[in-house]
Amino acid sequence: MANENKQQSLKNDNKKKFVLEIRKFSKRYYTDSEKVAITNSFRSLLDQKYSSTKQIGDLKFLVESQIQEKGFIDFNLASVITPRLIGESLLSLNKKAAPGLDTRFVYDLMQNGINFCEELSNEIQNYQYIPGPYTIREIQKDSSDPSNVRKIGVFQNKDKVIQKLLYCILETIYDVLFIDASFAYRPSRSPQKASKFLQEALKNCDKEYAVVIDIKKYFDSIPHQPLITILKEKVRSQDILIYIEDFLKSTRIHNQERIQNSIGTPQGSLLGAILSNIYLHYVLDIPLTEQFSNIAYCRYADDFLVFTKTRKEAIEILSFIAKQFSMYGLFISEKTGNNICHTSKGEIPFIGYLIIYNEGKYQILPSKYKIEKQKDKFMNSISIHENENLLFSDFRGIKDQLHRKIKRGTIFQKIEGYRDSLRHYESELNGLELLVQSNKELITELKDLLFIHGDDNGTIRRVVSYARKILVKQIELLINEKEVLEVITV
Repeated sequence: MANENKQQSLKNDNKKKFVLEIRKFSKRYYTDSEKVAITNSFRSLLDQKYSSTKQIGDLKFLVESQIQEKGFIDFNLASVITPRLIGESLLSLNKKAAPGLDTRFVYDLMQNGINFCEELSNEIQNYQYIPGPYTIREIQKDSSDPSNVRKIGVFQNKDKVIQKLLYCILETIYDVLFIDASFAYRPSRSPQKASKFLQEALKNCDKEYAVVIDIKKYFDSIPHQPLITILKEKVRSQDILIYIEDFLKSTRIHNQERIQNSIGTPQGSLLGAILSNIYLHYVLDIPLTEQFSNIAYCRYADDFLVFTKTRKEAIEILSFIAKQFSMYGLFISEKTGNNICHTSKGEIPFIGYLIIYNEGKYQILPSKYKIEKQKDKFMNSISIHENENLLFSDFRGIKDQLHRKIKRGTIFQKIEGYRDSLRHYESELNGLELLVQSNKELITELKDLLFIHGDDNGTIRRVVSYARKILVKQIELLINEKEVLEVITV
């Protein structure tokens, strides 16, 4: 017991040191007020100087018009690019992201006014733009498995701006073509919506066999030429195709060596996300759903499941997918083990959820890992918070007088946001019990973390009491209500 306490104490000390380091590093970032001022100033400059030039909406309209009229696009990016388009693309980038390979934040570029936009626009117009090299940053997914990492591409900011424009063009063409069962890298197509889609597809159905497949290193394995061939059906713009191919083949810096990509799409890139979706749309989604009409199918990026009625059908589906993959340079990973399973034999994990088949019905519950991920996100939002006065402010009784962004910056609103992020547990009793246990652990960690930010014991007690009320007590009341209801029903 003493040893466990010692380990827990060491864990807490390390966590505090880590949080303090994050907060120290975060001082290098712009404050919220500086970010707002820089963004508004930059947007105002664009409006003043380029009010009559093409905007993102005009670019999308051009794409839609050519697709409707011809079935493909053939305009060159050089003929339509403007500093205004570059500026709007810059504004739409993830401003919370780390600096690019050029060590500059998005706000650094916007602070320079519109010079960056004019220079990059001229490069495109004069066919002088060439995508720069990138590097890979590895983020460990599981501390117990050092090999389990997520690879994220780090690009120069100007490359991210052009990728965003190309993404906009491709999304306008292809998103309307993607099937309903396709999620990820699409507007409003979250894992939660994918789980609800699958729950509806499996509702009152007799599909007791699942085909479970993991694509072996999908993003690193996409062959370039078949992908470009697919794109050429809808994209006949020469410079756009060249830029896409250049991005696919762009130089990767690894251990101070420069390696040219001969296969795969850079993970973490805007362009790689939609290209990977387009490839599986034509290689998997369309052929599979046309060949097998009586299936329950859902895909989230490179994770997908197929449910069918009999083992014979499941074997046929597995064989069909393997054949499709071999034709397009993809392979089924062996780490999944048995690719066909009867759903009553155990839980099936899928994008952070567990699919459970019991007494002829399916339940889809967020896994414990899903809760832990949401908990880490919540704790991190507090760890890197810059304005401690705002963090501990209590605006719960004020509704209309404050901007919602200010309210979201308070600890009370953050607690409510965390609770709302896990609302989908409330439909299942087992999920609720798991959630209560996780939230009790969270409150203990939260209390330790708050003492790093402030020493007002009274305020901290109010925060912890509020967290306990809505994250534990309210859910325990819900559990009691459900148990009473079940007894009455019986």
